[in-house]
Amino acid sequence: MSQLALYVNDSLPSSREIKNWGDFFQLLASYTIYLEELQWLANYEKNIISHLEYVWDNYFQRNPDLIILLWGSSPSFMLDKVVNSQALYNRSQYEFSLKEFLKGRSNREVFNTYLTVGGFQNI
Repeated sequence: MSQLALYVNDSLPSSREIKNWGDFFQLLASYTIYLEELQWLANYEKNIISHLEYVWDNYFQRNPDLIILLWGSSPSFMLDKVVNSQALYNRSQYEFSLKEFLKGRSNREVFNTYLTVGGFQNI
């Protein structure tokens, strides 16, 4: 939490007690959220998607400026547990192809994006 406080230049994260993923997601409700490799987080905490559902319904949707990016290198997990899950059903506003996102980007940006999302497949 102290690392997060430094990263967002705000002392709030370091002053909060976090007991579970729900508490953590509530804290993040005022920030842009980027969760990479979501399937690995879910591997260690089976209820992470239900915590995300609760906080999404009760906090995230109240912040029109909030951006949440969920990434995962396991397409089956992302489709089954996120995009098509009952817990998060119909909460996605945008799905986009990285090909569209990468149009007009420099070679370095394209390369860094490929590294971030885990390779060249399915892009």
